[in-house]
Amino acid sequence: MKTRISIFLMAVCCATCTALAGGMQQVGPGEVPQELSAEDWTAIQEAYLKASNTDAGDHFGCSVDFSGDTAVVGARRESSSATAVNGNQADNGAEWAGAAYVFVRSGTNWQQQAYLKPSNTDAYDWFGNKVAISGNTIVIGGANEDSIAKGVNGNQTDNSASGSGAAYVFVRSGTNWSQQAYLKASNTQANDRFSYSVAISGDTIVVGADSEDSNASGVNGVESDNSAISSGATYVFGRNGSNWCQQAYLKASNTEAYDRFGYSVAISGDTIVVGAYAEDSNASGVNGNQNDNNASGSGAAYVFVRNGTNWLQQAYLKASNTEEGDSFGCSAAILGDTILVGAENEDSATSGMGGNPSDNSATSAGAAYVYVRTGTNWNLQAYIKASDTQAGDVFGRSVAMSGNNMVIGAPGEDSGGTSAGAAYVYERTATTWIHQARLKASYPANYHGFGNQVALSGNCLVIGAYGENSSATGVNGNQNDNSAIHSGAAYVFSGGYLDTDDDRIPDAWELLYFSSATGCIASGNADLDPQSNYEEYIAGTDPTNAATFFAVAVSNQVDGFVIRWTAVEGRVYHILRGSDLMRCLQPLVYGLAYPQNSYTDSVHNAASCGYYRVMVTLPDADDADGDCLPHIWEDLYFGDEALSNPHDDPDGDGHDNIREYISGTDPISKASCFTITHVDHNPGAGGYVVQWESVSNRQYSILWTDTLSGRFQTLEADIEFPQNSYTDTLHGARDNGFYQLEVELKE
Repeated sequence: MKTRISIFLMAVCCATCTALAGGMQQVGPGEVPQELSAEDWTAIQEAYLKASNTDAGDHFGCSVDFSGDTAVVGARRESSSATAVNGNQADNGAEWAGAAYVFVRSGTNWQQQAYLKPSNTDAYDWFGNKVAISGNTIVIGGANEDSIAKGVNGNQTDNSASGSGAAYVFVRSGTNWSQQAYLKASNTQANDRFSYSVAISGDTIVVGADSEDSNASGVNGVESDNSAISSGATYVFGRNGSNWCQQAYLKASNTEAYDRFGYSVAISGDTIVVGAYAEDSNASGVNGNQNDNNASGSGAAYVFVRNGTNWLQQAYLKASNTEEGDSFGCSAAILGDTILVGAENEDSATSGMGGNPSDNSATSAGAAYVYVRTGTNWNLQAYIKASDTQAGDVFGRSVAMSGNNMVIGAPGEDSGGTSAGAAYVYERTATTWIHQARLKASYPANYHGFGNQVALSGNCLVIGAYGENSSATGVNGNQNDNSAIHSGAAYVFSGGYLDTDDDRIPDAWELLYFSSATGCIASGNADLDPQSNYEEYIAGTDPTNAATFFAVAVSNQVDGFVIRWTAVEGRVYHILRGSDLMRCLQPLVYGLAYPQNSYTDSVHNAASCGYYRVMVTLPDADDADGDCLPHIWEDLYFGDEALSNPHDDPDGDGHDNIREYISGTDPISKASCFTITHVDHNPGAGGYVVQWESVSNRQYSILWTDTLSGRFQTLEADIEFPQNSYTDTLHGARDNGFYQLEVELKE
């Protein structure tokens, strides 16, 4: 199968005409239309991960994170005295020093790539209590580290600030990892637990210190007044080249002792969310009254945004059903304009979505809350409970998001054993969240705590179970020898919609319209309209009704050309324009989401004849921001999906990021550019030889025209890697003309 970027409907647009335009593209396997149900989603366990030096009590899986094809797992009680990368794992002379393990995936096969230890390993430092990864950078917390150093790369040897905490930055070059930085708070104090939480997005790291004591509030306040014990703080660090420096010191707007601000942190681009699970106000919703502290331990979350290098608080979030002791803010995740907050001790007995929260008969069942931003305003979108709510499940202990998917951990869930644990997967269609799956360990047992930490990247999940007991090592070992109590494990799942005939159309959609999971031919055209069945699936139209197909009207108005279409929930639209069909169309705007159904091109007027293309995409978890660039690709080259724009051309080679992605070239290297490298007439070969640099998973077509005012004709299509040349035997030395090379992605 292949992903095309070519248009399927297009017509000329000028001052006096109305035109139809259209286009199709899908990045990845796609998300399903709104009418599909949870039963159509499936997940399989892809790997069972253990430490390379499994030992009882190590708590491997106490923290997990995932980016692209790389997972990192923390083991806060691992006891080796090794330092740095891939040291001696056998010397257990530093009890509970902690470690972290890096695993990489090739296809569906996982292997350990690195064993990480800090540069100043010491007993009881809890290195690995939290981990985070973005592209080729990992940050690891050691919340009980003892040095009195401050700032970046200070003196690690003076351990006179017990439990002050530190964070460590590791970077990968090729397959090799090395420590890049040693981070401490700007106001280091004993027992602050700096790095109890960590997060990273590109060149920005966020570190929470939930037991920090200052009485400051807001951004960059006075750090020295330690009269608000365990109020908590959060620190922002930025990287320039390979150098890190502290960028901001964040405190709650309503700082109070024992609020534990910084217990959880998350970042996406220029937005940070910080949880304070023990905050006491009785407010509910967004930006309520912070001063009424009649709901002890109800919890809160705070949203900060960056402008340049300056941070300010944008919102104060509370649960919609604030109650004492709910621990709202014990976990947090953010992606773009969506925030997910866990409240592990919320007590309502309702199940599923949007239920009645007033029946508090299920103590510590747990809940999660979704907030969305429009402009600068945040609003509650969903109140989420487990599908099988039970007291003590602590649903919401951990949360993660990727694209329109989220996963919520409930390590206290009891099926298969007391506190064996579970994790719940949800997907959003438009503004509605649908429960897709409940995940369990392959061998659940008492107190494994499966779901205590979760991570999500695309349709792949990593779930920690720090209480798991097997003595296995490495990947997919024997799970039945439970002689290493609480050694811990992590589980990798891959999920998606069932597609029995592998035609990139979910079974449920085929059943809906064709009464059979294999009853639809993707390239067929059941209703004989201008689009194939597969194109109708992407566009969200009815493949059995010729009156419904994707079409666009273009009209000339006073403000410019207005492009209109019928928008469909879950789809994203992208507008391109060119003055010449023979040249590449240039993007005007990407990422116009439902319900937007028009765009005004105010740059061009009645005197500007040209061509418009409207592409409709069905973004999935692999393209979280709906910009046609998979987040794995964005992480690889830019460190974070929020830091790349499909319009941009960072290497100045004339190809924007989306063209570089499609062609398989490097968007930050001018030397890597999609082009015909050589054309030469070779009588021995029988004609003109056209050459290019071929890239795997791409497919090429060669086209010819004798004049740029005419249309290109296809000479050869579906040329696959590694072929990197084509001989045109139809045209000889006396034939003047032009060649065009087209590239498309294969699946």
